[in-house]
Amino acid sequence: MGRKLRFGVGILVSILALTIYVLTLAPTVTFIDSGELTTVCATLGIAHPTGYPLYTLIGRLFLILPLSTNKAFQLNLLSALFAALTVFFMYLLMCHLMGYREGGTHTSAPGKNPKPLILCIAAASALLLGYSQTFWTQALVTEVYSLHAFFIAVVTLCVLKAKGEGHAGEKQSPGFYVLFAFLFGLGMANHMTLIVLAPACVYLLVTGEGLKRLTSRAFPVLFPPFLVGLSVYLYLPIRSAVQPVLDWGNPETIGNLLRHLSGKQYQVWMFSSLDIATKQLVLFFATFPGQFGPFFIPVAMVGLWRLYRRERRILWFTVSVFVVDLLYAINYDIHDIESYFLPCYVMTAIWIGLGLAQVYEALKGRLKIFQYAFTGLILFTPLVPLWSHYTEVDRSKEYFVHDYTHNLLKGVDRGGIIISRQWDFFCSALYYFQYVEGMRPDVVLIEQELLRRSWYYPQLRRQSPWLLEASQGEVSDFLVELEKFEKDEPYDPVAIQNKYVGMIDSFILKSIDSRPVYVTPEAEGSIGSEYVKVPEGLAHRFYRDGRFLPLPKLEFRYRGLHDRIYDDYFHNTVISFYTNMWTSRGLYSSQQGRCGEAVEAFREALWIDSNNEEARTGLQRCEALLKSQHRSETP
Repeated sequence: MGRKLRFGVGILVSILALTIYVLTLAPTVTFIDSGELTTVCATLGIAHPTGYPLYTLIGRLFLILPLSTNKAFQLNLLSALFAALTVFFMYLLMCHLMGYREGGTHTSAPGKNPKPLILCIAAASALLLGYSQTFWTQALVTEVYSLHAFFIAVVTLCVLKAKGEGHAGEKQSPGFYVLFAFLFGLGMANHMTLIVLAPACVYLLVTGEGLKRLTSRAFPVLFPPFLVGLSVYLYLPIRSAVQPVLDWGNPETIGNLLRHLSGKQYQVWMFSSLDIATKQLVLFFATFPGQFGPFFIPVAMVGLWRLYRRERRILWFTVSVFVVDLLYAINYDIHDIESYFLPCYVMTAIWIGLGLAQVYEALKGRLKIFQYAFTGLILFTPLVPLWSHYTEVDRSKEYFVHDYTHNLLKGVDRGGIIISRQWDFFCSALYYFQYVEGMRPDVVLIEQELLRRSWYYPQLRRQSPWLLEASQGEVSDFLVELEKFEKDEPYDPVAIQNKYVGMIDSFILKSIDSRPVYVTPEAEGSIGSEYVKVPEGLAHRFYRDGRFLPLPKLEFRYRGLHDRIYDDYFHNTVISFYTNMWTSRGLYSSQQGRCGEAVEAFREALWIDSNNEEARTGLQRCEALLKSQHRSETP
């Protein structure tokens, strides 16, 4: 009966979490890598480093299920399912740590706690994690982090059960050693940063076995299942050899595979400076209290104190995971760094749960009414992050990337070439719309930053062979210089940049007479400098001369634009793309003496962002000019 009750409550907790996730689930592609990952899963391609082969294979199997014609939504749902499973295993982990036993009541503390209390605290801890801000956000979009969090919880549970840690009387379980090693390897085949658990796991194993015993007896047992789990990475060279639609890094050779697995192209952003580490550390401590609610930070401190008094090996295990993950994450200079703090948040949820247990035990000698009141309060603790985060986290009306991609394509004529660096907002999503939904296959995307990687050219050649053939000389000249950089040989950065710009200019020159060529506004100003750039929609089109060209009438869709005040980098960047391009359209029209059209464009920019001073100034000038013209024409 005890086991059925424990699992029954766990299933209920998971369903509660999943229900909220489904209600707030993103309906389509979102920012950053969502479009790319969906495309990779749908076409069995190769994702950006470190490849995420486990996620790719699971995602592909999940897409086979006839759940939705919207593949982006279906993979968002997969993230919600993994998050709900994480909540379930987090619940089991807390039951284990607080000594839930099917045969009776038990705790690691002197005295005993009733089973219902243990189940209540375990459920509350799991839901607190499930409704914490970053974890909840990752449950709603196509990303690898929900699966990553699942492995954090499961690996932690397995290593504790293998060592018999968590409550008095628990025996070591050899079977969990094998399971722990296999799941650790499997988890790293999803996301390499699971390695932040390694020092804590080694500490736990060494303190029980001793280093000599571990290396002579335990290591030979652990290593084979670890390699079996890690062997999922063989997918990368095997699949790359057949040249899928997306073949990031072309990891079919040993050299390319090692560069892909090590994330070499991202290493320039890692451990780069003390200033970056300080900035990311400030960000962590600024956002950390809001993950669960500031009320729970003192409770987590109580949980740490409880572990210090009773289970110091578990204390150092959890603290080690927290510190190692924090030191790694703050030295990575990316905008979406919050997801890299997930191990810290999982450990914090453990401390909060143990802190709640400690507070209850402190009330044992008090009046019964205090115990009952506190038990009831525990059940309502998950409502704190649920209530405070719901509006901010809700992605059920998140169409920013979907609409921005469609709006940008509205201004692109048939057969258009788009040069862009907008990976997080447009390029990644366009892969999905083109290769999964079959939309606008006539458009050619040149991802400007990927042009700096030699593996990108075979992929580009498969998609648009005529593009590289027409500029074969310039491409070859650039690749010669690029090879020196990629092989860590002496290179001239000025020569690389000059060849790079010359190659892109060649793409424009060889295409402009037969195809429309566009560039998004963030692209380097030195590209296409000899041409006139006309704002047509959300991109500039290159022309050979500056004669006036009437701008096409465009009606954009802006779902969710004014639903809330956005204070994050990604939403605000898209808003700036809209306002800047409408302002550019207004300036272009006003320069051509078409003030009526300019007024419409400036007003559109100000409707999107009322604080855009350039648009406001342009509007005032054009309105004044129109009024002056009207007075002069009036008899």
